[in-house]
Amino acid sequence: MLSFDRRTLIVSLLALPAAGCGFTPVYKAGSAARTLEGNIRFTLIDSREGFLLLQRLEQRFGRPRTEAPYHATLDLSFSEKELTLIATTGLARHTLSGKLTVALRRQGVDGVLFSDSLRNTAGYTSSVETLVSEAAKQDAYRRLTLSLADRLATRLSASAESWTR
Repeated sequence: MLSFDRRTLIVSLLALPAAGCGFTPVYKAGSAARTLEGNIRFTLIDSREGFLLLQRLEQRFGRPRTEAPYHATLDLSFSEKELTLIATTGLARHTLSGKLTVALRRQGVDGVLFSDSLRNTAGYTSSVETLVSEAAKQDAYRRLTLSLADRLATRLSASAESWTR
């Protein structure tokens, strides 16, 4: 008796387009993205957000070896806009915009191998209660910084094949 398994059929049909497009996993064994672990030294930005950024990038790429062949210069900047929601209650909505610029170089070689500028936004609401507002503000900055770090890690990993040769 023939047994028909719909799940196997659906998974097979969904995998078919990916098989024909030349898709290859970024972190497969022996890939350029795998070789980045411990090989990129990031500049430390002297701020709380700079420390969070560096910490997240080191989680993604590992702590740099002493003779790491790549050096990434980072520039992190923020701007904030406020929209007063209700003047009588003191509620305001804040929108944070963050910009992370990176220039990656190989040690001892002139020229930039990889450069990019990433942007993202986060928001928070403040009120007349300063403790709650300050906590919300710090959390928004933390979320924005970690989001930019994750986007940078993805960009570096996805493009590693072109600049690690």
